[in-house]
Amino acid sequence: MQKSMMGLATLIIIGGLAYSSMYTVEQGSRALLVRLGKVEQQDGKVALKMPGLHFKWPGVEGVLTFNARIQNLSIDASRIVTKEKKDVIVDSFVKWKIDSFERYYTATGGDALRAQVLISQQVNDGLRAEFGNASIQELLAGGKRDQVMKDIRDTVESKLTNYGIYVVDVRIKQINLPTEVADSVFARMRAEREQEASKIRAEGQEQAEIVRARADARQIEILARSELNAQKFRAAGDKQAASIYTKAYSVAPEFYSFYRSLEAYKNSFESANNKDSVFVLQPNSEFFKYFNSTGKG
Repeated sequence: MQKSMMGLATLIIIGGLAYSSMYTVEQGSRALLVRLGKVEQQDGKVALKMPGLHFKWPGVEGVLTFNARIQNLSIDASRIVTKEKKDVIVDSFVKWKIDSFERYYTATGGDALRAQVLISQQVNDGLRAEFGNASIQELLAGGKRDQVMKDIRDTVESKLTNYGIYVVDVRIKQINLPTEVADSVFARMRAEREQEASKIRAEGQEQAEIVRARADARQIEILARSELNAQKFRAAGDKQAASIYTKAYSVAPEFYSFYRSLEAYKNSFESANNKDSVFVLQPNSEFFKYFNSTGKG
């Protein structure tokens, strides 16, 4: 009976040791074995454990697990001075991941909170350095904002690579202006927009004047050409009429003279409708030639 109990106890101990010697690294994670405070190495390099089932010496080796995925870290809002010596409140975040697990462990001891503090410090330093070279309008309007964020990422990345950390991206969630700064900034932006609008309106007015001047010149040219053509047509008509009159006179001179006299009578009497019109003519005037019954002067 006593032997059976001892055998069972031995099996339990062996089973416990076997169980405690096994560990699993989940997907998206990596692990390091630490033996007496030193990271296990293989061929002079850190022995990084990939996802799967692994073994260790119970009580001698410890397991440190790290997140190998891209991680997001929100940076606490901080007050930063711009190129114009104006304060802005910047709220940002950073995407990062562990690039070298050995350097990361050496720098942080595997403490994720310590890593976050290091990243936050470097991001804030980068924000202060880059924002100090940009104006509020450039940062708000976005013209220089993308380049500023790229420069911050590059600066932070160069600093954190020594800690085994790779910075994927640094982004601003929002930029807020203190009340005393916001009023002056928005007033200046409105003034600049109004100046730009006035310039655009002036340019539009100038273009309109040019278009109107061209249209007027075109109109004058068309009218002049039309008048010239009309004069040509009138001259041609007069010439043709004169030719007809000449031919008519040569064929029947007396009739032509009679016809011309009738035209003269008509024009004279039409103009005489005005009561103030007065004709002073002699009875034997050529004008009354055809009033004579004989038709002779």
